[in-house]
Amino acid sequence: MNEFIYTKEAIEKLNIKDFRALKKWCNKNEVQIFSEEGSNRKYLIRMKFEHARLEKFIAYLKEEYGENWLDAFQVYMSMNITNVVEFEERKKVSFKKDVAVYKPLGKHEKDFL
Repeated sequence: MNEFIYTKEAIEKLNIKDFRALKKWCNKNEVQIFSEEGSNRKYLIRMKFEHARLEKFIAYLKEEYGENWLDAFQVYMSMNITNVVEFEERKKVSFKKDVAVYKPLGKHEKDFL
């Protein structure tokens, strides 16, 4: 895999309109745009670009799976539906979220509830 991604390919992957939109996206996501000396071609570091693209998905996995988010990420990125189904079935059994139960403390709270 190439370690760089040219701006044209990045624009296509993000499904955005033009270089100005890419530049705005890169600034927002802290992805640096580079250019080679003596050339007008601009490129990004591929792994930094991919990480920025997947950041919301990673945040979702961290919220949903807690400490096991990396396992979930690897399963989903494998693009193997069998592994995903197996992982989700295991999740139902073992990754239950801890739900905080509110207990009223004072008399007024107890009367209200």
